[in-house]
Parts: sequence; structure tokens; C-alpha cells
Amino acid sequence: MSKTLHDLTPEHWQFVLANVEAKMRMRGVEPPAGRQKQPSRKSWAERIARDVRN
Repeated sequence: MSKTLHDLTPEHWQFVLANVEAKMRMRGVEPPAGRQKQPSRKSWAERIARDVRN
């Protein structure tokens, strides 16, 4: 993969977060406190993409 973190789209980060959440559930790990009250996966992905670019 020749892309850098700066080149990855919010959609990519949404995919990454979905996989992390799935693996956590499979292993019986609870999400951090308040995770359900926080922004949607799409909002998280957009924030990660924005933070990486800065």
C-alpha cells in the first residue's frame, strides 16, 4: 500500500473502526465508558481523517 495516513479517506477510517468494534465484541471487551453517547462511527472517521491531515 503506497498511501500515507494523510491520503486515507473518512470512509477508510469508518471501515477500520467497524473492524475494531467487531473484534472487541468477539473478545468480550466492553467499549470505553460513554462510547455509545459519543459521535457516530462516521463522525469518528471524519475526525480521525481530519486529525491525521493536520
